[in-house]
Amino acid sequence: MGGDFTQSSNYQNWQNSFFNPINHNQFSKYIPIALTIGNHDNPYGSLHSKYIGGFQRYFSFTSGSGFFIILNSNENSPNQINWLESQLQSKESLTSKFKIVVVHIPPFIEYWDPETWEAGESKWGEFVRDKWVELFEKYKVDLIISGHQHNYQRGKRNGIVYTIIGGGGGQLDNVRVYDWGMYEKTFIGHHYIIMKLTLTTLEWSVYDLSENVIDKFVLIKS
Repeated sequence: MGGDFTQSSNYQNWQNSFFNPINHNQFSKYIPIALTIGNHDNPYGSLHSKYIGGFQRYFSFTSGSGFFIILNSNENSPNQINWLESQLQSKESLTSKFKIVVVHIPPFIEYWDPETWEAGESKWGEFVRDKWVELFEKYKVDLIISGHQHNYQRGKRNGIVYTIIGGGGGQLDNVRVYDWGMYEKTFIGHHYIIMKLTLTTLEWSVYDLSENVIDKFVLIKS
């Protein structure tokens, strides 16, 4: 999950926005879920600790041919950037077919509320772009997955595929506040993504709520 899994991290939000949906048909009993901290989530609050337990603010894991790095875009710290580089240098990273980073605030945002954007929200997570992207490029990350912006975008910059998958719920963002000149696909609508990893491919498919395919791509490694 790409972050903002609650609105204000209170009891009602945790129950109604998070636990009720993932427990539908006992979904959470069988499907592992990796949570990415968003700006609406409070990783330091008592409710967060109570319901998620010893939840790590940033972590990594290997799944199949993919090495996943989950980052916290609320935390601009030397500790996290040093940890990120150590993970990108790790044996798990170097031996995986695909390096995938998940971070809530995208490095390259194009759609937002114009008033709050001009009031300073354009600076949110600026360090993700200014400090982390150079590491993504240096260590040849394949895919960046973000939320935050409430729609779908996919583009490529310096060999890295960047995706924004913020259309899982909530009010959509439909006003463009900046043009990075890199996105090939934009969809203003709610959607979900299925990513399939094989030994040599990463297959990415995006569906609207009527299950129409709105975007797809395949990354191939020999």
